[in-house]
Amino acid sequence: MPPCYTCCSIIGLLLALLGVLVKSQQYDDVNHVNVSQQCQQDLNETLLSPNISKDALYALDAFGKPGSGILVGDLVWLGSYQECQDLEQFHYCLLDLSINVSDIPIPLPPGMKKSLPVRWGTCFPRSCNEDDVFTGITQVADKLHIKFNITPGVVQHVQCSDPTNMWSDGVFVFTVILCCILGSLMLSGYALDVFIRESSENIPLTNPSHNNDRQVSTGSTEETPLLKIEKDSKYLKSLSCQFLLCFAFNRNLSKLLDTKQNERSILCLNGIRVISMSWVILGHVFAVILSTQSIDNVLTFTTIIKRFGFQAVLNAPFSVDTFFLLSGLLVTMGCLKRLEKNNGRLPWFWFYFHRYWRLTPCLCFIILITMSQQHLGEGPVWFPMMKNMVSHCQKYWWTTILYINNFYPTRFDEQCVGVTWYLSNDMQFFIISPIFIILLYKFKKLGIASMILTCLVSFSITIGLIVRNDFDIASSAGGIAGGATGRGNLGGSNFTTTVYQKPYCRISVYLVGMGLGLLLHQHRRIRMPKALAFLGWLFATMLAMLVVYGLYPAISEGTSLTKTGNALYGALARCTWGIAVSWVIFACYFGYGGPINQFLSWKGWVPLSRLTYTAYLIHLPIVYQFYQAHDVPWHLDLIDYCYYFVAIAGLTYSVAVLFSLAVEYPFANMEKLFLPGSLQRGDPKKDDDTKQDNV
Repeated sequence: MPPCYTCCSIIGLLLALLGVLVKSQQYDDVNHVNVSQQCQQDLNETLLSPNISKDALYALDAFGKPGSGILVGDLVWLGSYQECQDLEQFHYCLLDLSINVSDIPIPLPPGMKKSLPVRWGTCFPRSCNEDDVFTGITQVADKLHIKFNITPGVVQHVQCSDPTNMWSDGVFVFTVILCCILGSLMLSGYALDVFIRESSENIPLTNPSHNNDRQVSTGSTEETPLLKIEKDSKYLKSLSCQFLLCFAFNRNLSKLLDTKQNERSILCLNGIRVISMSWVILGHVFAVILSTQSIDNVLTFTTIIKRFGFQAVLNAPFSVDTFFLLSGLLVTMGCLKRLEKNNGRLPWFWFYFHRYWRLTPCLCFIILITMSQQHLGEGPVWFPMMKNMVSHCQKYWWTTILYINNFYPTRFDEQCVGVTWYLSNDMQFFIISPIFIILLYKFKKLGIASMILTCLVSFSITIGLIVRNDFDIASSAGGIAGGATGRGNLGGSNFTTTVYQKPYCRISVYLVGMGLGLLLHQHRRIRMPKALAFLGWLFATMLAMLVVYGLYPAISEGTSLTKTGNALYGALARCTWGIAVSWVIFACYFGYGGPINQFLSWKGWVPLSRLTYTAYLIHLPIVYQFYQAHDVPWHLDLIDYCYYFVAIAGLTYSVAVLFSLAVEYPFANMEKLFLPGSLQRGDPKKDDDTKQDNV
C-alpha cells in the first residue's frame, strides 16, 4: 500500500469519525426524547457556556478523544473516568456508537468495515440522564466545533455511571450480614473445638485417612466423614455443639490439606481436575477481555488466533467435557458398587438429595456475590456490565437453583452466573443416570446398547441443529465463547444458546464416562502388551490433537468449514475428546501411565482438586472484577495475557479456600447431622460413591 494512501486514509478516517458525531440530530425522533429542562439549563451553564468554568473545562477534558491505532481497532475512546467522577456536578456516560463510514469521500483501507462500533466516554452534568445524553450529544459536539459533513453515526446505547449507596441495596446488606455470620460460626467452631480437645484427652480431631467428597475415589467402605462425630464426648452429644463444629475452620482446613487417600482411589483424577480447571480459567481470561469491548487493538485478535499454539486457548471449552466425563465415570462406579452390596437397592431419595444439598449452598452464595459485586468496583465499562448481571440475576436466579437455566432464560447471555449452565447439564445428566445404571446392573448388554443409541440420537440432533442454522464453527474462534452465528435463513440464532449449552447435545461425553466407569468397576486388573499400550497412547494423542488443533487450517486461512465439516466437528469433537481422556484414565488406573500417571497422581494436586467446585464458581466474578474495573482500554498482548492468567488463577484458588471453608465444607458436614444412621459415611451398610461432585 503506498505511504501517501495510508496517510490520507488514516487522517481522513480520523476526521470522519470526529465529524460524524455532530450529525446525531438526524436520528429518528421516534426513538428519542427532548433534553429535560434541568439538563438543558445545566448544559447551558457549563459545557455550552461562552464563559466556561474550571469544572466544565475539566469535564470537556475528560471526554474521550480518538488516538493512534484506529486501523488496528482503537475505536474505544474512554476518556478519563476518574477526572469526570471527581467533579461534583458531572458524571461519566459511555456511548456505544455504530458509525457508518461508507460515504466518506476517501478510499478506505482494505478490509475496513463500512460500519464501525465506537465506544465514546463523555462527561455530562449529573442532571442529565441517559435519554438526555442520547439527545444532547449534538449540542456538545457543536461546542467542540466538530462540523464535518459526514454520514451520521447512530447511538446504540448510553450508560451513565451513577454509583448507588451500597447500604441501600438489600441484597448487598444481606450478603454482608451472611458473611459476618459465617465468619462468626467459623471462629466459634474453632473455639469450641479447641475447648473440647483441651478438656478431653481421648477425642481425636479427625481421622487422617479420610477421603472426603471433594476427592475422587472408587468409594471404599472405610471412608471417614467430613465431620467425625465423636460419641464419647458429652459436649458432642449436643446438636448445637455438633452444628458449630461443622464450621470449625481448623478441622475443615486439615481435611482440605490432607493428601492421604484411599488405596483404591483413582489418583490421576486429581491432576486431571486441576489442569482442566486451569484450562477453564485460561479460556475465560481471554474470552472476558474480548467481551469488555474496550480493547485498543482489537484487530490484532485476528492475528493472534491464527497462531498454532493459541488453538489450545481457543479450545478451552473442551475442559468442561472432561468434567462431564468424570461425572459419568464416578456416579457409575459408585452406584454399581452399592447396588452389588445392597442386592440391587439404593436410597434414591437421598441419592438426589445429597447432590442438590452439596451443590446448591455454594451456588446460592455465588448468586449473592454476583448481585452484590456492582458495589465492589467502578470504571468506564463497569456499570454497563454490572447492570446487566444484576438485572439477569433478579429475573432468573430461581432457574439457576432449579438447574434449568440452560433452557430458561432462552438466551445464554441472560443467565444469572453464566458458568452455571454446566451445573444444570450435569444435574440433568445425574437425574437420568439411574436409568442407564439400573440397566447396566440388571441387563448389561441392554444398558450398553441404550447408551450407544442415546449417543447416536445426540449426534443426530446436534448435526441437525448445526445444519439447520448453518453454524460456522471455525468463525467462532474454536468455540472460546461459543459465539458462532448462523449464516442461513435463521441467521442470528446463537450457537451457544442453541447447541453449546443443551444437554441433548452434550450428553455423549457423559455416557463415555459411564462406559469407562463400567469398565473400571468390572476389572481390577487388565494386562496388555507394552506395544498395545503404546499404540493406545498414540491413538489417544492423535484424537486429542485432532480435536484441539483440527480447526487450525480454517482459522489460519480465514476460511470456513463445509456444511459437512461443521456438522461432523460440532457433533463428534466432544465425544472424541472424551475418548482421548478416557484412555489417559484407563492407562493410569491399570498401570500403563508411566511418568504421566506419576505426574497426575502427585499428592500436591489433592488439596487443589478439592477446591475445583468453588474455584469454578468464583473464578468468573474475579475475572470480571479484574477486567471491568479498569479506567483505560486494554491492549491485547500475549505476554501480558500470561501474567493475567497466572495472577487470576492464583487469586481464584486463594479465594476458593475461603469459599470452601465458609460454605462448602460446613454444609457438607451438616448433612451428616440429619442423614439416617444407615446412610452415615463410615457405616458398613453405606458405600456411597455417588457423592462425587465433579466440578
